[in-house]
Amino acid sequence: MQLTTVMTTEECLELLDGGTRGRVSLNFHAMPRIVPVRYEVDRGRVVAQLQGDRDFGVALEDAVVAFEGDGFDPRACRAWSVQVIGQVVATSGQDFVIVPAIVEGCWLDD
Repeated sequence: MQLTTVMTTEECLELLDGGTRGRVSLNFHAMPRIVPVRYEVDRGRVVAQLQGDRDFGVALEDAVVAFEGDGFDPRACRAWSVQVIGQVVATSGQDFVIVPAIVEGCWLDD
């Protein structure tokens, strides 16, 4: 059985700050899409860059999106998952900024 341990917002952002790749869920031509991104955390915001050739820029303008990053913490010997729901406030080419409204995360315990 797999159990989870909920994390604080600060813990979530700290873990995300150490990552580089995640996924964004967005609405593209009235269809849900999950696309890979490179990202970094800057002053509590997720700054992301779309990967691949598709131009999702129009779908990101003033959109509310979901972002997910996950990883493994070797010090804790546990996997983690963090979800961010927020407003896209700036776009430039393939780059965009998400201002978090909701940040949730959990440790995945065995």
